[in-house]
Amino acid sequence: MSRKIIVIGGGLSGLAAAWTLERAGADYTLIEVKRALGGSIHTDRRGGFTSDSSQFILEKFADWPFLPALGMDEADALAPMGRYRDGALVAFTHGTGALIDALAARLTRPVMMRMAVSSLGFLSRDETMCGVCLENGVMMEARGVVIAAPARYAERMLRSLNAQAAALLEDYQYDPTLRLNLGFRADDVAVSGDANDLPAPLKFVQVLGHDRLPTRIPDGHVLVRAGMRVADLADAQAGAAAERLVREKLGITAEAVYRHVRLWPEGDPLTCYAPEHKATMAAIDAQLPQHVRLTGSDYRARRLDALFADAEAQAQAVLAAIS
Repeated sequence: MSRKIIVIGGGLSGLAAAWTLERAGADYTLIEVKRALGGSIHTDRRGGFTSDSSQFILEKFADWPFLPALGMDEADALAPMGRYRDGALVAFTHGTGALIDALAARLTRPVMMRMAVSSLGFLSRDETMCGVCLENGVMMEARGVVIAAPARYAERMLRSLNAQAAALLEDYQYDPTLRLNLGFRADDVAVSGDANDLPAPLKFVQVLGHDRLPTRIPDGHVLVRAGMRVADLADAQAGAAAERLVREKLGITAEAVYRHVRLWPEGDPLTCYAPEHKATMAAIDAQLPQHVRLTGSDYRARRLDALFADAEAQAQAVLAAIS
């Protein structure tokens, strides 16, 4: 029996939810508003450098079973970056985008790119059928929906379907952060490691050498990573301002041989860290029908393995609700 499910959002959580549905043999369609899949995860590969615009170093406290399931050998896919609490810090050997590519390659159902969802609603009195309205005026029917979009967009989508649930997502806060990656010849940079006593609005500055990540940094070079809080999302000079602050902090005068700048306004959610957020999510789940679920870093999980687990759980909950 056909079980049409629509997954809204093609970031990591949306792809993981779609992959769960794929393995279950479900009929699904993935909708993504951007030109590329991955959400905040974007890997740039140029001139021998490989940089990520999202979180670069990841916490790993246990096995990641999704890697072998995706055909990725952990020893080849991950580079150790140190210890953290009772776990480890790792980076993807060829960029976190490799994980996005592996997920996308396993999806066989339709993927609609550059398509925005404006709202959701019920098409039947018993609320078993959902209408997914696209901004081009087309409405798609679905028996189940997995929303893997940022909370600020999910709030808008849910207004017609359940105003109470939507209201609980109002005023969701983010910390918009511009991520800057600069490549220099090693002789031109006198420091390494994490920089301290950073001037506002810098959030972090880190210098990595070829010895730490030889597959991502050319020999004889360093990669300078920085994050800068951006108050005005329309500021076209934010990237230049971030580079100027980083250069001043590290005393770098040489020209960069590699530059990658990216701003993802929803990349650093804040509300999910609030003490009351867990109760808020429980209230939202209670308001929504079982065949409409939310997943993603804005809602229940933040670490990579937890994001995978939650996406799988929410996709399976939708499947169970419509079976």
